[in-house]
Amino acid sequence: MHLLRRISSEWVYHQGDDLSRAAFSYLPRIMTIISSIAS
Repeated sequence: MHLLRRISSEWVYHQGDDLSRAAFSYLPRIMTIISSIAS
């Protein structure tokens, strides 16, 4: 049980890492869209 929890928490951590990396790569595009809407 403890091992399973550790594996799942590590999986979540790595998934979060991928998610933040994806968000970082999409950030410029999102900012461009926001600025075009705002103007």
